[in-house]
Amino acid sequence: PADGYNFYYGTTAALVITIYTLKSMPYDPVKDFVPVGMIGMSPFLIAANPHAPIKTVAELIAMAKAEPGKVSMATEGQKTFGGMIGEMLQVTAGARFLHVPYSGVGPGIQDTIAGRTQITVQAAAAAMRFVTSGQLRAIAVSGSGRLPELPDVPTISATYPGFEYVGWHALVAPTGTPRDIVQRVNRDMDQILKDPEIVKRLADLGPITEGAGTPEALGQFLGAERTRWAKLVKDVGIRPE
Repeated sequence: PADGYNFYYGTTAALVITIYTLKSMPYDPVKDFVPVGMIGMSPFLIAANPHAPIKTVAELIAMAKAEPGKVSMATEGQKTFGGMIGEMLQVTAGARFLHVPYSGVGPGIQDTIAGRTQITVQAAAAAMRFVTSGQLRAIAVSGSGRLPELPDVPTISATYPGFEYVGWHALVAPTGTPRDIVQRVNRDMDQILKDPEIVKRLADLGPITEGAGTPEALGQFLGAERTRWAKLVKDVGIRPE
């Protein structure tokens, strides 16, 4: 019920991507929810086996163009966030990788470490410890800015302007939830998300927060994200299943 006691912790996949990758769902991400507040952004990394001759996006694309289909890319699958970033990079750069899908994050990372695949596209939170330990080499970040933990690793957009895709986490409520309750929860969220301890704890888990923003700002963001992902899915040729 839309009584202010029920909320949904939504992700990019649940609130946007599934609209374009599934033919039918038991809920409507657009009509069934009202925005409450942003929780945080989760950028992705392109990371390479440290022994592969790939240190930059430019080198990666040059190798993929020189030997189409020879550079192997591990992801969780074509219709996952990382998989679609990898597919979009190929379209943007006019290159072709060998896309190797795995069921889960761990196997793709481990096979890239072992050299069975040359690159992997994963959430920064999942790949970070392998990068800091030297088991993987970070090539680029999918977001709009560099990560504090990896100040020397550039963004993909530094090579291909406008190429910015990040995962995110947001709180929404059932449509019909009283506006005063939405505003109150948003206010409390914003206060909590600006607490330095919470900021650090979230960053350790992955999401980078700058506060909840406003419900209106989140609504505009979700609309823009739907437009961006609709284009991406069309450009990479993904068909709903």
